[in-house]
Amino acid sequence: MPTDTMSGSGAMHAVIDIGTNSVKLLVAQASSRGLIRIHEESEQTRLGQGFYKTHQLNREAIARTCEAVERSAATARRYGASSITTIATSAVRDASNQQELVSAIHTMSHLTTEVLSGEQEANLVFEGVASDPALATNELFVVDVGGGSSEFILGKGERQRFSQSFTLGTVRMLDLFRPNDPPEQADFDKVTSHLDHFFEATVLPSFPIQPNPTNGEKPLLIATGGTSTLLAMMHLGTNVFDPQKIESIVLTHSEIKERGDQLWKMPLSKRKQVVGLPIPKSDVVLMGVAIVEAIMRHYSFSELRISTRGLGFALAQRAMEVLP
Repeated sequence: MPTDTMSGSGAMHAVIDIGTNSVKLLVAQASSRGLIRIHEESEQTRLGQGFYKTHQLNREAIARTCEAVERSAATARRYGASSITTIATSAVRDASNQQELVSAIHTMSHLTTEVLSGEQEANLVFEGVASDPALATNELFVVDVGGGSSEFILGKGERQRFSQSFTLGTVRMLDLFRPNDPPEQADFDKVTSHLDHFFEATVLPSFPIQPNPTNGEKPLLIATGGTSTLLAMMHLGTNVFDPQKIESIVLTHSEIKERGDQLWKMPLSKRKQVVGLPIPKSDVVLMGVAIVEAIMRHYSFSELRISTRGLGFALAQRAMEVLP
């Protein structure tokens, strides 16, 4: 995976993750205790907005994203990162003009962007989540609900039994359904019906989950990514991103459903006031909570744990292994 080096000292590395909905930055440092997260931030750019009608990234979205990447790279330098890994996921890999974005980023920021396949993305998501020592001995069902796709991975430790990327994303669904403001019951019913059909026709037949044949137990359901972090922060009633607190909570299916019911009844202006929900994500959160609820309902999970590790964490770990 290409990594761009720059002037700077210390075993410090940055990862820029260009998603369908936002550009995420992680700056991390190696230590005797493992990887230490120095700085994390996310900037919404809606790269995938309107994409699912044309299958092309529009120029305005490309410009917004390139500017966000440049700001992320500048932030990484200020924190002393000596190298940067830049990757792109769902909307970019599906776009007929993906090279336009890759070239624009290189021109503006001198960064080489790798476009990950769905399989690569799923593998990295699991690698990041499974690096948590607290989860090392558990069978895990990891889900990463993104803007353009959702990754489902089943495995334990370093061994993945099955992984798949589905065309199930928050921005993708927002483009499809565009609920009224405030949302009406018919809007909610359309989204729920679509998800039910998608799970029954596509997800469940290709990604069944069976109890452990040894003890009959189901794996732990672990969610990572932006949607799950928002759910945790709303549950905690905080606007402060605190990985330790976020990973300490367990959300029940009834709590997720109740949260979704509340959000779907609020006008956009009211959702913008919800503690823990960033204003730029107050529209797309409707689709995120609906997807998470559908996952729990269709797979009959009563509890959900959240991991703040994921794709970026795994890439930072890999980079640290090769840095001098």
